[in-house]
Amino acid sequence: SIDNRQSTFGNSSFSLIELLASMAILVIIVLVSSMLFSNSESMRSAGKGKSDVNSAGRAAMQIISEDLKTAVVDDMLTMCARLDRDPANSIYSKEAFELSFVTMKSDSADSNRCATEAFYWSSTNGIYGYSLMRGDRIVTNLYNTNTPWNCYWNKEWYEDPSTGGGRPASPVRVAANVSYFRAGIYDASNNLFNSTNYVSWSTAYSNIMPAYADIFLELIDDDTAKKVNDMRTRGLTNWTDLLENNAVRFSTRVYFQNTEGY
Repeated sequence: SIDNRQSTFGNSSFSLIELLASMAILVIIVLVSSMLFSNSESMRSAGKGKSDVNSAGRAAMQIISEDLKTAVVDDMLTMCARLDRDPANSIYSKEAFELSFVTMKSDSADSNRCATEAFYWSSTNGIYGYSLMRGDRIVTNLYNTNTPWNCYWNKEWYEDPSTGGGRPASPVRVAANVSYFRAGIYDASNNLFNSTNYVSWSTAYSNIMPAYADIFLELIDDDTAKKVNDMRTRGLTNWTDLLENNAVRFSTRVYFQNTEGY
């Protein structure tokens, strides 16, 4: 009958409690799915950040190595590896470092080797922190007396006051988000010349051509650099732990191919 059909239909509908329970279960499922997706995205982003840092670090070490392999040292073409000339400069409260040397490369114009003054130093022009910068000057005229601070005329060419201490005006960024940079210069007996102030023309080293150099570089990814910068801005002190735990470290040993007289 009609009454029986209506009764059957009424009995098959959901109660308010059942609807609320279903909605609660659905909300839980959506929240769990969102959390899983968010964690997956975070892991993917972290993995990409580490991959980018690894690629940047290897590329930076390759650039430095290619320059250093053809470096020369004599009484005028000198090398300087020391703490930054400005004591106020630092990288995340660590002492900043600079490396200057003369490298001999083929000049694309005539295939002859020519002297190139190479400079490496840290700078605060990174996105959130510090960058490793490279500048160079190709000395094309050995007898140009109009530029007495070039490496053929002055053994302290890297101190040129007209360019703010020798560094070229238009450097390029070798690596961003640098947390440490240092170079150690060694002789043939594996003796470290000086870890903080090596100048090849000084009496202690007598223009001796080094045997090799150890280069150390630490990089962090963009996300870590941003967090560290934010923590330092807010006056928090535990940013050092974050930096230490997330820094990716690179090192390489470069043997000098040239000898005295090159």
